[in-house]
Amino acid sequence: MQITIPNYRAKSRNKTITSHWRVYQKYRDEIAELIFAYSKDRSVIFPAKVTITAYFKGKRAIDTSNIDDKLILDGLMAVKILKNDTCIENPEIVKRVISDSGKDELVILVEKC
Repeated sequence: MQITIPNYRAKSRNKTITSHWRVYQKYRDEIAELIFAYSKDRSVIFPAKVTITAYFKGKRAIDTSNIDDKLILDGLMAVKILKNDTCIENPEIVKRVISDSGKDELVILVEKC
């Protein structure tokens, strides 16, 4: 299942980890609503390989290691695409950053392992 969220700039883990839990919850709810809106099929995938690709308009992109994958996994769990975020249910999480792409976009690919 591929979920493409246009006009979305992926959040930095540096920004979300230092935020108050209510602010983190707001970010999580926002990504969960976007995932729900842009996903056609919401069946549970187990075990899952999740590939996160963040596109950025300019050269100022977030470092690949700093993409907040936890926030995205929590959003996928909130809409019931993933059961849990443990290593048993999700043995592989891949993060990619494409800078200077001319668009801010987030693409989440969830596949069965």
